[in-house]
Amino acid sequence: MQQPPYKDKMGRWRTQSLFYEFYLKNEDYPPIFTLKEFDHEGLPSIRQLFLSFEDPTGYKFSKAILGSYEHWKVLAALDWFQAHLQDWLVELEVKHQAEALRKIKEIADGEGNVSFQAAKFLAEQGWKSKRGRPSKAEIEQQVKVAAGVHAAVEDDLQRIRLVK
Repeated sequence: MQQPPYKDKMGRWRTQSLFYEFYLKNEDYPPIFTLKEFDHEGLPSIRQLFLSFEDPTGYKFSKAILGSYEHWKVLAALDWFQAHLQDWLVELEVKHQAEALRKIKEIADGEGNVSFQAAKFLAEQGWKSKRGRPSKAEIEQQVKVAAGVHAAVEDDLQRIRLVK
């Protein structure tokens, strides 16, 4: 198995060639990881590795597994990889939330004022966030949708006027 840093003959960071899912049998670079949920055909699941570090920044993971934070930045910037990464980050957030709720439950089972507050938090389902202001990306998406609807309506109006 090739040791990090994972680069090709031209010194470029390996991206798709790292993964079983993109491997073509005639390539010079065998896959190192799989994108599958679990290890596959002797290859470790990069998802499982990422989640095991419990680091949403990816820094610890990148240094230990890829050998370079620069390599991680290259991978994380790729559109096809971002879809996977976003899923992992959501799962990691849910995992951290579940662990926090378990700790709050332990506190609620105790005695005193702190246990009362913890029990109240659990009873009121305080972990369910109240929706705040939309993000810039959400606003931009809404603007694009509204612009598309407006354009479609204008097109319909133009066609109706032509029919009259």
